Amino acid sequence: MEEDPIKNYIELYELTKSGYADEMAGIRELEEKASRYLSVMGILLGVSSLGAKFIIDNFSSFQTWFDAAVNAILFMFLLLAFITTYSLFTIFKTSKLNHIPINQELVDFFSHHSYLDSIFALTRGIVDAVATNRIVRLEKIRRLSDSYILMICSIFLLALFTSALLARPFVNSIIASH
Repeated sequence: MEEDPIKNYIELYELTKSGYADEMAGIRELEEKASRYLSVMGILLGVSSLGAKFIIDNFSSFQTWFDAAVNAILFMFLLLAFITTYSLFTIFKTSKLNHIPINQELVDFFSHHSYLDSIFALTRGIVDAVATNRIVRLEKIRRLSDSYILMICSIFLLALFTSALLARPFVNSIIASH
């Protein structure tokens, strides 16, 4: 018994369509995670603004080297937080994503070619889209991973800043007594 080539192409089409959907779902998951990280960064920047306001209100001129260190830690945190936020925003860039165009050209192509040729052409288009989108997804994974590391470093600097701010009166009294 001879195999039906149309069934083979339909099966191939269904497999590629499923792969395309999986690739796009993976990209959406990465973007959702980046969105959650952005929320965390927003909270961190909000908390740090309280520390910055405290520094501006209480010691705009450095009384000791420790005051300068506290300001330097805050500056490094803010710089790293803005870099992290920018890095997270780049994950949402979609210009390189390959989408299957659903337009009049597709309708015309189907109406001027046989069913088998149309299914094969659509399958090829999906295979190309999956290959392109996989590269985009891997780049988004790399950027998300880098952003996560930057975010952890930002949290560390914020904790260090908070600790230094709390220790400031004690440390400055020791410095002043010597």
